[in-house]
Amino acid sequence: MSDKTRIAIVGCGQMASYHLIQFEEIKKRNAFDFEIIAVCDAEVERARDFAIRIEKFQGTKPIE
Repeated sequence: MSDKTRIAIVGCGQMASYHLIQFEEIKKRNAFDFEIIAVCDAEVERARDFAIRIEKFQGTKPIE
């Protein structure tokens, strides 16, 4: 069993964008082993754009 924490983000608006900056910083510092595996938002395009942003720093694209 992996010690990696799996994260889903519900709502990809302004506050989630702030959190994403923090997740990226945590990933850069290897401070915590996690993977964002899913995102969702009432606006499908916003969820897709958010998933692409995550893929850029994480290397894998979450499910939208």
